[in-house]
Amino acid sequence: MSTRGILLTFGAFQTYYEQTLIRSKSSSDISWISTTGAFIVLSAGIVTGPLYDHGYYRVLIIFGSLLQVFGMMMLSISKEYYQLFITQAICVGLGAGIAFTPSVAAAAACLTNPATRAKAMGLMACGSSIGTYLYAKKH
Repeated sequence: MSTRGILLTFGAFQTYYEQTLIRSKSSSDISWISTTGAFIVLSAGIVTGPLYDHGYYRVLIIFGSLLQVFGMMMLSISKEYYQLFITQAICVGLGAGIAFTPSVAAAAACLTNPATRAKAMGLMACGSSIGTYLYAKKH
């Protein structure tokens, strides 16, 4: 929920950035924040996959979660493009990437029955839409 929700919600962030926070930047410049973050989330598995296989599951989940929370906290005080890029693309993207791969791998590895594993993976994928709703919801 927290990793995919952040990625799928970027449209709300981009609209806010374009209309309020960094009006001087083009839509193309602002979209680099989300594309870089998505690239980092998906490519982090190259490093975190082998670390998970060597038994560092707990460390990866804790560090990735803390990095995501730290990035979101710093995002709340960011005002400039470079600050938004560092906090949202790099920090949140890396934290999400570190937490995402071990989470999916652990769920798949624990379940030996293919039908049960497919149901569990489907439920995990449903979490992304819930995360999107929670992140994009206006209060």
